[in-house]
Amino acid sequence: MLVSLIAAIVAALLYGIAAVMQAIAVRAASNRSAEDASGGVDPGLVMRLLRQWRFVASMCLDALGFVAQLIALQRLPLFAVQAFVASNLAVTAVVASWVIGVTLSWREWAAVLGVVAGVGLLGSSAGAEGAAHVGAGFKAWPRPSSTSPTGRPRSASPPVSAMGCSASRPAC
Repeated sequence: MLVSLIAAIVAALLYGIAAVMQAIAVRAASNRSAEDASGGVDPGLVMRLLRQWRFVASMCLDALGFVAQLIALQRLPLFAVQAFVASNLAVTAVVASWVIGVTLSWREWAAVLGVVAGVGLLGSSAGAEGAAHVGAGFKAWPRPSSTSPTGRPRSASPPVSAMGCSASRPAC
């Protein structure tokens, strides 16, 4: 289970770092400044992004984060892994403040600390998930056979009398 917890944390870190790298790559590849962007689509942006090492590396980090998330899902419950992966927003905020120079207000720092505390508490309470092992009594239970106790073959459909039909009501 420890490996799964570490994998979930690694997935959040990889996703958060990749998001910041993608933001840097988009700023570098864009022909317009942030003030000039009118919301229109720049058809050449994707091709310019694919030629940037930051963007390609961020896509590789996203793929590695996905693999780490799959490893975490092997032992941890889905809700715990989702909470860990959702904490990548806090990772993105911290990494963006460090790398890009984004200034976070005290409320945003408090939110980051709240996310870290909440995910930490969730991780400490999450246990392994999986199918429960069945006891010997369940395994010894008689299995259905293709014949009835009287030796006649069982039919796939119930007998007509079981459906409420009788000789007086033949077509039901």
